[in-house]
Amino acid sequence: MRLSILDCGAVADGVTKSTDAINEAINRVSEAGGGYVIIPPGEYVSGTIILKSNVYLFLEPGSTVFGSMENEELMADCKNGAKENTQIFGEDLYNCGVLGHGTFDLRRENYHVKPKLNGRPGMIRFRECTNVTIKGVTLRSPGWFTILLRNNTNVTIDSIVLDSADCENGDGIDFSGSKNVTISNCKVSAGDDAIGLKDGGPCENFTITNCVLSSKWAGIRIGPESANDMLNITVSNCVFNDCSDGIKIQNFGGGRFEDFTFSNLNMVNVLRPIFITYNPSRWWRGKTGTFKRLLIDNVIARMGKRPEPGWFEDMIVIHGLPDYHIEDVMINNMHVIAPGGGKEDDGSSAENEELFDYMRYPDLVFQWEPYPSSCMYIRNVSRIRLSNCVFETALPDKRPAIAAQSVNGIRITNTELNGTDGLIRYCKVNGLNITNSEGTVIEESPEYVKRLNEFAAFSREVEKKFIDNDNLLIKLGKMQQTETLAVSEPTLSEAEFTFDHQGGEGYLKIDGVLGSPKVFLNGKEIYFLNRKQYYDFVISVAVDLTDYLAVGKNVLKIRLEGVEDNFENKKIGLFSPEK
Repeated sequence: MRLSILDCGAVADGVTKSTDAINEAINRVSEAGGGYVIIPPGEYVSGTIILKSNVYLFLEPGSTVFGSMENEELMADCKNGAKENTQIFGEDLYNCGVLGHGTFDLRRENYHVKPKLNGRPGMIRFRECTNVTIKGVTLRSPGWFTILLRNNTNVTIDSIVLDSADCENGDGIDFSGSKNVTISNCKVSAGDDAIGLKDGGPCENFTITNCVLSSKWAGIRIGPESANDMLNITVSNCVFNDCSDGIKIQNFGGGRFEDFTFSNLNMVNVLRPIFITYNPSRWWRGKTGTFKRLLIDNVIARMGKRPEPGWFEDMIVIHGLPDYHIEDVMINNMHVIAPGGGKEDDGSSAENEELFDYMRYPDLVFQWEPYPSSCMYIRNVSRIRLSNCVFETALPDKRPAIAAQSVNGIRITNTELNGTDGLIRYCKVNGLNITNSEGTVIEESPEYVKRLNEFAAFSREVEKKFIDNDNLLIKLGKMQQTETLAVSEPTLSEAEFTFDHQGGEGYLKIDGVLGSPKVFLNGKEIYFLNRKQYYDFVISVAVDLTDYLAVGKNVLKIRLEGVEDNFENKKIGLFSPEK
């Protein structure tokens, strides 16, 4: 069946709301057994459109559906009680989608209203659907993620044009778990990640091909939300323009990351063409995770220049964890052109983080020290092979092209250099094999290795503090808060509790800390959380007072140092087990 929305009362004047007419047309087509709801040429305004199984929206050329500017009219109810803030919605459907040659325009240019729910609507949301097709249409000006597909099976996205460049957190096409997905022939210009594969369920069997991607963050991002598996991902024949990252992969939740292929990619003005990291997190505990079998083949990458001092350095990064290496990486036929200009002693510090920060967002975003190489940094990796590669710098660079630390097995074959001094500098590398390649090979000094080991041990101590702090916060979540102190001062220098302590356990919790706080109780330092801050995220500090408090009435003076945020309306609480 084919039914025009005009036959159900829609008005193509760009003013009158046609939500009811469009949804009526969908219901009538569904009741007839399925078919196409036709949106003829003209301008329409609509709130949330609810799709049905066996029904496709078809936009004819010259048609535009504007989103309602009333956010409450862009809201769908999900079966689990959640809500989706979106223009088009489908849940638990089969054989459905959006087709044609028209445009959906949500009219949220430069739209940064928070929170996301009610304030920042997206455009297309499908949940738990089978056989979903989005083809041919143009999507522009969302208020948040443009397309977000949650745990769907058999998805085809083909020949769409998507523009969310003016939207903060304006991801292009995102998946929160899905299987058997093909994205092809698309042009995406995104205000955040252009294409993202995230948690919510496994992401398996993805093919992304023949796309042109631009992004203020990553062209293609896998993770960091990743407690579930990411398996069998193929990206080919794509162009990346003006991205902070090209391919960005982060195992942040301990899932299996296995069998990725990236081939025939051209990257222009991309700061980090390839950025692959293992990252610990508060959700990692109890998971082992894997990260292995990555093939990168036929890549030309011209790196951009960092936009401002302190921003991360242009670099290919492959960075695992000491106990969880990234395994079996093969890079063939790659030509990278880095900005260059590095000095010989850049990266001479051994105090480079191992990503041991359970409370920080998982990224090497702002590089606190220059890298010890001009083009590629490899750390905590097992079995990596590079063949037929060219490492070039636009300006002369005194650093070697590659730096490798804590690597088990690295083979470099038929590699050429242009503008950079030396091939590789390394330390703690077992099995270095170089054939038919240019440039000197530099082993770091024993003093450097000693400092590296010392800093690694210190990092583990810091990591343990974060884990202990997080475990205690989980424990406090099961307790009652017996005392509360509201803090109204712009910053917290000193506050005071007076309370009756009856013995037993006692815990202090300070919410909303930004920075690296030192906690003093009655003038004595009892807690120091060494935390570098790269985002405007806050943490909570939990302190065990059991051995500190005496039975009876207590006065507890609290002083914090190293706190960088405004404590107005924040709280300090005392906890004890429920009686």
